[in-house]
Amino acid sequence: MAMDGNGEVGYRSSGGTKTTPEACSNCGKCIEIDEWHPVIADDDGGAFHIRAFCGKTCRDAWEQ
Repeated sequence: MAMDGNGEVGYRSSGGTKTTPEACSNCGKCIEIDEWHPVIADDDGGAFHIRAFCGKTCRDAWEQ
């Protein structure tokens, strides 16, 4: 993880480009993108989304 000159946090890929870290769809906590984390595929009727969560507890809470 790195902070750019504007104070924004991001990850640098092996190619040197900045990617935005995932945020938990339930609590907003930053998710380590190089580790496994639970996801849910969500179709809201018009668009397909992959929702990422920081852990099983947040995934379960979001589903309720």
